[in-house]
Amino acid sequence: MSQADNKLSFGRPANLQAKDLLEVERIVLEGGEVNPRNVRDRLQQAVLIARLRDGDAVVAVAVVKRPAPSNVRNLRKKSSYESLSADFLELGYISVHPQHQRKKLGKWITSEVVKQVSAEIPNLKLFATTRKDSVRHILSLNGFHQEGRQWPSTEHPGSNLDLWILTV
Repeated sequence: MSQADNKLSFGRPANLQAKDLLEVERIVLEGGEVNPRNVRDRLQQAVLIARLRDGDAVVAVAVVKRPAPSNVRNLRKKSSYESLSADFLELGYISVHPQHQRKKLGKWITSEVVKQVSAEIPNLKLFATTRKDSVRHILSLNGFHQEGRQWPSTEHPGSNLDLWILTV
């Protein structure tokens, strides 16, 4: 599958059908990086959802979320990055279907999401958290830089999370 064959779409949860949201949720959960308890609610409250299709199938997703104030406070404390504030949005749920990994789709969809949301929101401030080197690489290629200190992952014992920041 080449990037020319991809069909990228952006939407707000209110503009997506229930089956579309379920498909996004499925891709996110297949990645195994997030706690499944809150995914559906977080998708319903998203600022922007990007879906990359190969034919009729969604093969990659990325989501811009408005984090809860309590999450921002918690991340600020864990990372010791005092500049993290309520005016940041969160880039997350960057997920590529296992059969489509290693094709640079994560990098591409992340780049397109950053372009889209930057065009819509002046003075954009985004953050992302990750424990994976592949996502760290994608974030760095898209202008994010690591801030603060790492902290232990509660979902994946033995690994650490870190905070990545992008300001436009």
